[in-house]
Amino acid sequence: MTDSSGAAGSSGDDDRLRTWRAQALSFGAVADGYERVRPGYPPATATWALGPAPLRVADVGAGTGKWTRVLRDLGHDVTAVEPDPGMRARLSQVLPDVDVREGSGERLPLPDASVDALTFAQSWHWVDPSAGTAEAVRVLRPGGRLVLVWNRRDPDAPLSRAVAATVADVEPELLERAAADSTDLAAVPRLPGPLVHDGTHEVRNDVVMPVADALALAATWSYLALSGARDDLLAGLGDRLSAVADADGRVVLAQRTYAYRFVVGESEEVLNSPGTRAGAQA
Repeated sequence: MTDSSGAAGSSGDDDRLRTWRAQALSFGAVADGYERVRPGYPPATATWALGPAPLRVADVGAGTGKWTRVLRDLGHDVTAVEPDPGMRARLSQVLPDVDVREGSGERLPLPDASVDALTFAQSWHWVDPSAGTAEAVRVLRPGGRLVLVWNRRDPDAPLSRAVAATVADVEPELLERAAADSTDLAAVPRLPGPLVHDGTHEVRNDVVMPVADALALAATWSYLALSGARDDLLAGLGDRLSAVADADGRVVLAQRTYAYRFVVGESEEVLNSPGTRAGAQA
């Protein structure tokens, strides 16, 4: 087996790569829950990223279309690209007017210089950054832009503290992965040239939801969905969330939406980053 760069890896690297691939393709089994309870994205984020004029946009790792519908509703001509067949099927049901194609960030089903913008909402961390950057440069038109978007939980909010405490009690091996879901994204993701960072946008995007929906949301997180202790984790989390819920049985998903815009330039600069695959609420 080889790692994502094609070089032979150690046994530990192989195990991590297998786990990463399983997580990346785990969402189809929870597509209905993903569509029902995953938080959406503020239209202001898309307007900042793309501007007011309609563009030809490809949304990659589109899932069930949470970000896709924001782009469509703002008047953009959108093609959705998604590797998981279960997620593609749900996306086509939800957005029957959108062109949905099989593909990934490393293998885009798009001609050269065919889109004005390429977006990855909650999905770039599943992409090999070198291959993904090369594909972005290939399909973007001159002056095109790459936009990376994440919703990230506030690590100090009661919901995030409940998740961390439950994981620590039930399956502490998952603590690092769970913590990555609520890590600050102040640093710019690392991309090789010729893509140049052109701006960062951050906005609060809190969601109030019943405890049952918060548990359904947690069940869509890849590290929890694939855990052998999934039922125990959800049961423990339910107890903790019920203890901090308001009088109506609701909790706040405190989060921020981060967006990073890159444009095609001549720079070979590599931008500082906290990493690419380790983070994001996936």
